[in-house]
Amino acid sequence: MLFFIGPLYTHYVSYLPLWYIYYSCGSRSPPRAAPARLHALVCVHAHVVSPALAVVVVSALRDVTDYRIVKGALFAAVGGPCLWLSAALSPHALTAPLVFGSGLAAALAAPLCTLLLCGRFIVPALSPAVTGVVSVAVPYAAGVLFPSRQEPAASRLCALLLLYVESCDTLTHAEGMLYMSDVLVIVVLGQYCGVIVCERVQYWCMNVSVSTWCVGAELTQLVTSAAWCWAWSRSAAVGAEWRLLALCAVPKGRPEAAAAAACGVWGLASVPAAVLGPLRAAVLAALAPDD
Repeated sequence: MLFFIGPLYTHYVSYLPLWYIYYSCGSRSPPRAAPARLHALVCVHAHVVSPALAVVVVSALRDVTDYRIVKGALFAAVGGPCLWLSAALSPHALTAPLVFGSGLAAALAAPLCTLLLCGRFIVPALSPAVTGVVSVAVPYAAGVLFPSRQEPAASRLCALLLLYVESCDTLTHAEGMLYMSDVLVIVVLGQYCGVIVCERVQYWCMNVSVSTWCVGAELTQLVTSAAWCWAWSRSAAVGAEWRLLALCAVPKGRPEAAAAAACGVWGLASVPAAVLGPLRAAVLAALAPDD
């Protein structure tokens, strides 16, 4: 990332809150194996149900939406899980194994997904994968081996910081500069106004007026997906289990940069991934248990 905090890049500074979230996740409870049924439910919801809903929604609007927005929305829907968001919002001991299992399934299915969306196999680069595994495994293992009492609010504050940094970074790579306040204005007002007059997004105004319709449709798909889990959570018998399912299956991580570039997901096509990140976080924060 190209934003400075003093002499340091926020790309590197962002590892500090990331490591804290994983350390806190390991400190909360010792790891234990999750039932195979829960692994299957999380994988089906994250990698079958959610992409299928996205396909239905964007297909209905493809004639009135820029094709780059449609492609970006589909690419964002088939991504892997957002480990740090699930770990920050869910205190359950099974969160880590369920999200790790979903991430492994997403990695194995990534070449097939790129074949369907891009017309060719794209094998994820090894270096980012190794960096990602190390950045997760080391602080998580440290939390398991050297646990300490952690405040859930601290992890959620770190997640909010990461969400801001990631959204700004994604939109910078989308050839513009957009801040979180602008994203929220686009989502809230774009449905009614079409064009948002904002000094920082003058370059975006014409494109946003088209893209907000797809973003609104994607928001509908997201709320429907999360509401399905929430409705089940109202049952006293399965409430905790289905809330755990939502917190592990709904979050989506940022698409892998090399695969996105190879598929032509850049520029305006990056907007759905940047906008849906805050929307998912807002929906899941409402589902997260009060600690």
